[in-house]
Formats: sequence, structure tokens, C-alpha cells
Amino acid sequence: MQLKQFFDIYELIYNSDEQVNFPTLKSCRFCDSKNTTFKQHAHLIPELFGKNRTKTFHECDSCNSKSSLWETSLSAIVLHDLALLNLSTKHRSPIFRNKRTDGKTGITISSRSGTVNIFSNDLPGGVTIDKGKKTIDVKFDSAKLNPFHAYKALLKIALLALPDKDFQENIHFLQVLQELDVNGSFGQTYRLYRMPLYKKVFEVPKLLIYRQKPDDFNFKKPDYIMVLYVGRRIFQFLLPISMRAIATYEPESTLEMELFPYFVYENRTSFRPAEINFFSLDLNETTSFIEEFSLSFKEITN
Repeated sequence: MQLKQFFDIYELIYNSDEQVNFPTLKSCRFCDSKNTTFKQHAHLIPELFGKNRTKTFHECDSCNSKSSLWETSLSAIVLHDLALLNLSTKHRSPIFRNKRTDGKTGITISSRSGTVNIFSNDLPGGVTIDKGKKTIDVKFDSAKLNPFHAYKALLKIALLALPDKDFQENIHFLQVLQELDVNGSFGQTYRLYRMPLYKKVFEVPKLLIYRQKPDDFNFKKPDYIMVLYVGRRIFQFLLPISMRAIATYEPESTLEMELFPYFVYENRTSFRPAEINFFSLDLNETTSFIEEFSLSFKEITN
């Protein structure tokens, strides 16, 4: 993958860092209610990803409260990372706890004053300590989530960030958000890619939206891509198929992916495929996934 390839294909159309002023036009994109209110000052980037000042008036109080269930599932993907890095969400740095099959707490992860605290309650293989290498390997089940709800939470964020023209041209995106179950029509994909950072830490989440450049449009590639920076992770989310892609869509075609060049933050010129994880969010039931990470240490305290 060439460094410039992604940026040859895609142009940036939204950057949360460039939202200087709080928007004043109050118009909810998710309902037509004339009697709604905007008192909550909804965050465009939910604070489950970390404290931030990116606000929106494109979501009313009622629609904001309805999406809280989706965001609970989405938080399962990032909660342990925020706990490790001691990054504050709405009120404070979170503490991650998961449950064993008998209902008891299996593993607890927190970080305070530069010290990482990991407690494993008789979880087989959960924490492996190598005193010679001074490393700790941790393996555990994530918090419970509904992947399809997490997908909807991500799509809602993208819909809030889209420029007005792009939102109006792809108003059918709202239908995907309102679906009661997974629908793979028009080759819709439900993948979320996660890429690691080893040196750079984003203490405040950042959101970017990219759109294919019009000069050499290819319907086989995702038209819109959302990139989200959280702590030491970069997430890449694919929006539903756009109207201009639907116009030229071929049922037998295969999706061609371009990954965001996250490795530039590490002063590298390439990536290692093993670094990249993806979540399949096309499951509409409660589940969990296996997480693993490694830490180095100077000393261990009991």
C-alpha cells in the first residue's frame, strides 16, 4: 500500500478539529417533530469515546435519548482502552469490569496517577506475567454488546457529521438507521476496522469524514468513510452505499477496501496486517469478543 494511495482516492469533507463555533441552526436530522427541544446540547462525538466539545444541533433531545441503548453497545469496544490510558469520559476515567459465566467479576482494569491496575478473579489464562521479560499479557472477554446496535451508533455519528449537501443526496442512509434487523441489500457491509498506535495518544477524540473524489469514482470502493481517533486506536467505519454508487452498482461485484494510513503517526511507511482488527457488526443479538493486550513494567506491587 502506497502512502498516498488513500488520499489520491478520497477527499476530506469533515474534520471535528475545524468546528470552532457551536452551531446555531436547530434542525434534527432524525425526526420531523416541530415541538422538540435542543436543551441537552448533544455531542456529535459521544463522550463514551472521551471528553470533547464537538456539539451538534442536528439531533434533538428526544432522538438523543433514544440512541443511548446503541451507544451502550458501542462503548464495549473502547471501554477497556480508555480505562488503561486513564482517559476521561463524561464524568471521569472509566473502570472496566467484565463478568465470568457464574456472574462474578472476572477482570478489572483501571488506571490512576500513572499506575495501571489489573485484577483477575481466578480467570484461567486471563493474566500471564513474565518476570524475565517484564511483560504482562492480558486476555479477556469484552463487555457485552449488540454489534448491530454498535453499528447504528456509529452510523448516527456519521450522519450528524455529513455536510448538508451529502446528507440530502443520501437521505436513504436514514432508512438503514431505522432498520430493525441486519439488511445486506446493495452489498452493504457492517465492518469496523481498528488500527493501533504505539506512540501517539489522542487524549481528545477526533472525527474525520472522507468521500471519494468525483473525477475517478469507483462504485466498488466505499464512497464515504468515517475515521475516528480514540486514545491509541484509529477506527475506520464504512457508511452505507451512496446514491451515486447505487446508480452503477453490479450485484456480483466485490468490495475493494482502502485502509486509512494510520501508521504515519508512528513515523512508519507501511503497516503490518496482523495489527489490524475488524469487528463484524452484522449480528443483532447480545455477544462479546476476545480482547488481548500486552504491557511492560518496571515492578509489580501486590
